[in-house]
Amino acid sequence: MRNILWLLVLLSALNGGLMGERPGLTGPYLGQQPPGMTPEIFAPGIVSTGLDESTIAFTPDGRECYWTIHPNGFETILMSRLKDGAWTRPEVAPFCGEYLDGFPAIHPDGSRFFFHSYRPLAGSGTPAEHVNIWIMEREGDGWGTPRPIGPPINGRGNVTCPSVTRDGTLYFSGVMPDGSEKVMRSKYRDGVYLEPVPLPDNVNTTQYNFHACIAPDESYLVIPRLVPDERLETWNYFVAFCKNGTWSDLIRLDNRVNFSRLAAVPSMSADGRYLFFQATQPATFHKKIEARRTIAQWRERMVSHPVNNGKDIYWVDAGIIEALRPENVN
Repeated sequence: MRNILWLLVLLSALNGGLMGERPGLTGPYLGQQPPGMTPEIFAPGIVSTGLDESTIAFTPDGRECYWTIHPNGFETILMSRLKDGAWTRPEVAPFCGEYLDGFPAIHPDGSRFFFHSYRPLAGSGTPAEHVNIWIMEREGDGWGTPRPIGPPINGRGNVTCPSVTRDGTLYFSGVMPDGSEKVMRSKYRDGVYLEPVPLPDNVNTTQYNFHACIAPDESYLVIPRLVPDERLETWNYFVAFCKNGTWSDLIRLDNRVNFSRLAAVPSMSADGRYLFFQATQPATFHKKIEARRTIAQWRERMVSHPVNNGKDIYWVDAGIIEALRPENVN
């Protein structure tokens, strides 16, 4: 209950901000102009706010948008939908708000919705011991009741970060018998998920591998890695390409994406045209502001605008990835 009340306060402030000032936002991708090869912050003041956003997912018809926020040590999924020609104000998704829920992933054909959660595996009450992957089926204009995806995917300790291809293959992070965490792959055949197989060691290069996203056509996977910086380690995004089941070594995306801003969560549009990724707003300092603000106005601004050192969502044309594809995996 406390989490729900906290979110209501935050969303009240958010809906009084930029989204409230611009009702009737229309067009695909919340009315945002698609980016080129230079990343741009996605939907500032609407999606990218002071709530620390990460994974974002659209239905393939472009009429629904879901994204994760991380307020006050919690994690939940927000949504907006195109209704009567205009995007609705952000709200907590109707299937979320009580337990930790995150990392939305929608099948590229729009038939299924995946997310990870601490919600109880049966009934209600005490959260589950481990994070599990949950699934919903499309039912008319909404989604059916969430259910745990079950074995052979769940049941191996923490199971997180779902990402799905056009043929239904599910990628996720799972705990191995030795305690390491690896990106795994489970084929979907005749309505059943097959025994997961970890990706090779040239993709799972560390002890803990997570937050990977797969291209809809399964031709590449984007994954974050900690790399040395001048003074400390920082997250960078890498890509591994796949051809006929063989994976290339990891290739670092260039500095248009990896601009020394701590962040570690990528996702893809349903059509594979755009890479979305989490990045941190650079710190800036102001000697003067345009007008004196009350504490209520400062609180509203902290929620409804991107903030210094806050984690936001950026997007860029996926051609920035294709340009790195080695000739031998074309």
